[in-house]
Amino acid sequence: MAETKLEQLTRQTELDLALVRKDVEAIRRDIDSANLAQLRERLAVLEDRVTELKKMREESDKRYWQFVVLFVGGLITLGINLVVSFVRK
Repeated sequence: MAETKLEQLTRQTELDLALVRKDVEAIRRDIDSANLAQLRERLAVLEDRVTELKKMREESDKRYWQFVVLFVGGLITLGINLVVSFVRK
């Protein structure tokens, strides 16, 4: 039995639809992999920034304690100088 023109068109349309679906799925995979690559790149940048912030925090902590030590040393020196000046009189 020969297929009618409508049946041929229907079959061809189904084949075309299947090809379009495959293409759409391939495009979705490409988009997902591109997004994943972008996310990985942004994550690497953020990790670098966090590392830099940690280093800056450590440096500021060191400077704070250096200031505290110098201030306390200055107070001790002042106290010693006052005691020495009172003892000399």
